[in-house]
Amino acid sequence: MATPPRDAPKITSHWTKLSQRELEEILDKHELFALSRQGGQRAKLTLCDLSYLDLSGRNLKQAEMTGALLCHANLAGTILEEANLFAADMRFADLRNADLTRADIRGVAKANLRRTGSWGATISAPPKRSCVAWKNGSGSSWPW
Repeated sequence: MATPPRDAPKITSHWTKLSQRELEEILDKHELFALSRQGGQRAKLTLCDLSYLDLSGRNLKQAEMTGALLCHANLAGTILEEANLFAADMRFADLRNADLTRADIRGVAKANLRRTGSWGATISAPPKRSCVAWKNGSGSSWPW
């Protein structure tokens, strides 16, 4: 195998890996933001690696999560209403009872709802598109 030249750019990961503790701090501030409380700050999780982390039951309304890695993440009961999940990777994420109403899910690497048991998730597209409510694994199409 050839050695790269000295002036070759260093290849690094495009995603920033967060620990559960770091994520909790961001989520705490975001929940204040979602409630319009002092000290709140919108969660900016663009290109963050949140794989295998627990976001269950949290309020992430209007969170910025473009390109986030959410593989195997626990999103059960999470409010993702109006969140920007454009191009996020949600494969094998637990979306049971998650609320994705008006969330931007264009280009999302889809979670396998049957395999992950992600039933009960509410997904609503922008106006002029349909709303899909998952119940007991019925339904097989996403609104995009």
